[in-house]
Amino acid sequence: MNALVHVRDEGVRASSLDVAKSFDKRHDHVMRTVRELLNRRPDLAPNFGVMIQQVAMGKGAKRASHYYEMDRKGFVLLAMGFTGAKALEWKIAYIDAFDRMEAALSAVNDDDAPHMQGAAEDALTFKDRMKLEPPMVQLAYVREMRLAMGRPGAIRVIRELGWDDDEAAFDMGRLMAAGDPATRQVADWIAERCERAPGQSTSTTVLHQDFRRWCIDRGQDAGGIGKFANALKALGFPGHKASISYRVGLRLID
Repeated sequence: MNALVHVRDEGVRASSLDVAKSFDKRHDHVMRTVRELLNRRPDLAPNFGVMIQQVAMGKGAKRASHYYEMDRKGFVLLAMGFTGAKALEWKIAYIDAFDRMEAALSAVNDDDAPHMQGAAEDALTFKDRMKLEPPMVQLAYVREMRLAMGRPGAIRVIRELGWDDDEAAFDMGRLMAAGDPATRQVADWIAERCERAPGQSTSTTVLHQDFRRWCIDRGQDAGGIGKFANALKALGFPGHKASISYRVGLRLID
């Protein structure tokens, strides 16, 4: 499976051409997805490099064709949107290949190479690697396991990732709701800007103001406070009203 990735400039890379072939996607669609991702998050440009290859057109003529080479983070972000049992298998295969190649590359470059013998074989398993990933990447993995294997499969993975029972219940509800783009947008904001705080109440208006600033920074449309409140409810943060509206169990990170 290491053939899925290759070494360039002392780093491990995957090609958008190979990704398209492996996931049974049209390459122009994969390219479009990468461009949309970079438009939303220009800071991810270092994770994707534009490459050029010469493609034969017949009668000796050639044309320049573009493709992307991506590092491990770029691949994970791109492939998060690919769903289904087959897609899940390919994702695991690619990430395992990244792990093995990066471990082998580290062994070659390390001055204490004798102590690194067998590093490729001792690389972290996919499950252990997932434990080190950010919450949104873990959630994407759980979401796909639910699509591929149903709720029991998702619950098994949640337990393997070491989430406690409260986290599992919260993130399973979040998982069920995250198919809606607006809800998914709010979930991404929560992952970056908030933390769960059982029993604590925070003003819905204060939360929405921070969400709007977060969206503006990313060139996204925040929408109205009503849509925002509905997304919070879908993600497991009920509201209550006194003189103003509050959200229970959520607070901003200082």
